[in-house]
Amino acid sequence: MRSLRRHLSYANVISTACLFLLLGGVAYAATALPKNSVGTPQLKKGAVTGAKIKDGTITGAKINSSTLGIVPAAANADRATSASAADEAKHALIADNAAALGGIAPGGFVQSSQVGFIDRVYNGCTSVLPCKEDVLKIDTVTLRASCENAAGPGGISLKVIGAERFGYSFISKGENRQGFFVGEEGVVLVVSNGAEVGASGTFVIRTNSRIISLDFTATAQVPSINTTACRLYATALAV
Repeated sequence: MRSLRRHLSYANVISTACLFLLLGGVAYAATALPKNSVGTPQLKKGAVTGAKIKDGTITGAKINSSTLGIVPAAANADRATSASAADEAKHALIADNAAALGGIAPGGFVQSSQVGFIDRVYNGCTSVLPCKEDVLKIDTVTLRASCENAAGPGGISLKVIGAERFGYSFISKGENRQGFFVGEEGVVLVVSNGAEVGASGTFVIRTNSRIISLDFTATAQVPSINTTACRLYATALAV
């Protein structure tokens, strides 16, 4: 024991202590952390760099796409493609409309509900069984034609129903006839005592929303004392 003490010095003790602490510290560092105990809290900011990430280990599901920028050269590629396609479609539609409508907007054309055509022939109409028919309905107006025989003379008339007012001007058997009515009224177009006679002219009919122009040609004939035959042709336009 005395021999051991003779060989000990302050330097020896200090050196031995440092060696012990050094070896002991390494051993602690190697054995003190349990498996899988290092997590996010233990990592310093910036500790994981690109060089430490294995290639192909980061998938799309792990990336927040909203944080990604757009490749500069392709920043407007999608919008440019869709905008170009939309622009081409727009110009094609304009070209088609212009070709179909002659450059005139659809509202500048007459609709089918604004026009009408009458083509009627009546035979064997008597005083007991006159030939009466609603021949045209346009807007709120109804036009009713009547071919009748009055125990000898026969004729054709046109009645306007549903108008605020209307006026007429036509030639019947060489005579000029014209007039004006308010509300529902009928006009005798032509009367025959035997041979076929005709009338032609125009009605101008007004409703609360439209003005209707009716151009007509009518004939009446009495083939026998008790019967009348009539014809009526007309076109109508509501504006």
